[in-house]
Amino acid sequence: MEKRKLFSRIIIGAVIGASTALLDKDVRQYTKNSIIKAKDKTSDFIKHPSKTVGKMRIKLSDMNDTVSHVAGQAIDTLEKLEQTLEKFIDKK
Repeated sequence: MEKRKLFSRIIIGAVIGASTALLDKDVRQYTKNSIIKAKDKTSDFIKHPSKTVGKMRIKLSDMNDTVSHVAGQAIDTLEKLEQTLEKFIDKK
């Protein structure tokens, strides 16, 4: 029962907050433009799913390359740190 009260109060607060924010003309225009952009993107995804999947594959491949590059740099840095520490320890 308490979860239901909390959830309903969150929804009521969100509706009141959104309504209050929409009193500002700039906010209304921004919201309208954002909804139009979202609708256009969604329509494009639905009309051309293979294009969307292709773009996602490219993005994931780029992300994978970046992660691999950064991981390689991190390993190199750790190896250099290890060599430096070994030199420092050997001098003592």
